[in-house]
Amino acid sequence: MFILTPKQNEKIREIAQKYDLDLLLLFGSQATGKTRKDSDFDVAFYGGRRLEFREECQMITELMAVFKTHQVDLVNLRTAKPLILAAIFDKCQILFEGTRRPLLFDHMRAFAFHQYVETKPLYQYRFEKLKKSLNI
Repeated sequence: MFILTPKQNEKIREIAQKYDLDLLLLFGSQATGKTRKDSDFDVAFYGGRRLEFREECQMITELMAVFKTHQVDLVNLRTAKPLILAAIFDKCQILFEGTRRPLLFDHMRAFAFHQYVETKPLYQYRFEKLKKSLNI
């Protein structure tokens, strides 16, 4: 688990307000504590509005300053596929949760699980077809 300093917490809050975010999550190795020297910061967000590409790039730059690294990956929870949603909500750390949408994190976690369960047979079918085509 990544521990934010009070200054980092303040910067995260400022970023969330600037980009009208309702949820900002840390996931991956930084959230689980299983980091290596070259581990990046995986951050997922859910916004009150659709961000332009330029805004997402600016947010990445600002998050780089917060985490003091050039290795930040950003995922939009509105457009993420079911498998990545499941991975994010399986083991994540809440960096920011706004008050505009109470229980958003819980609703998104349930939605991610539901999407994963609904699409799992399709992914398994595709995987089996791929194995068959590769003669594995």
